[in-house]
Amino acid sequence: MRFDGCCWISVLKMCYVIKIYFIFNFLYLNKILLFLNKSFKRQTSKIIYKIKQNQSFKKIRNQKIFGKY
Repeated sequence: MRFDGCCWISVLKMCYVIKIYFIFNFLYLNKILLFLNKSFKRQTSKIIYKIKQNQSFKKIRNQKIFGKY
């Protein structure tokens, strides 16, 4: 099996195309993961805020019940 110049060029082109495809795929995946991470952080921060609000509400309610507020 002999490799002439044309064959090597086509092999290199294929490698180049595959590399570009993988790089773009990786970047796209990265963007999706970043978006998911941001939305997840947003959701968790909302949940944490709600929990904190609930805790402060319970404290105030307890203080009202026990006559401290």
